[in-house]
Amino acid sequence: MYGVRIDGADRLAGQLDDMADQVTELRPVLLDVVDRLRELIVDHVESGGSGTWPPLDPETIIRKAREGHSTRPGQRTGALLDSLAGDSPASVEHVDDDSAEAGTAIDYARFVNAVRPLIPDLDGGDVDELAELILERLMEALS
Repeated sequence: MYGVRIDGADRLAGQLDDMADQVTELRPVLLDVVDRLRELIVDHVESGGSGTWPPLDPETIIRKAREGHSTRPGQRTGALLDSLAGDSPASVEHVDDDSAEAGTAIDYARFVNAVRPLIPDLDGGDVDELAELILERLMEALS
């Protein structure tokens, strides 16, 4: 599998551990985090790696168009993007009370990722947003 694995949050470990002791079911919280991470990945791929991916060779664009495929990088048939979004049988997801995994079972994802990284670098805003989401869901669970 190629994808994202969440095993903990160093930045919030102390606070989350204290809150997690009071919450008996973390699975719903982790499902929300996985959904948001999938959205970030889809946005990243649809934007051409947030504008950082190298452009396709003009001959590649012509060939893809002639074959009826998308001319956007990393989106030839849409199968990879659909699987990363969680919308296909090739989507991989495992969430329990301790961890979450999300990704794709499509074999060629690692080759695409070597040239055009599929997983965005999370900046401070993204991390803060995920932390806020986690804290919000934990507070709901505590009330």
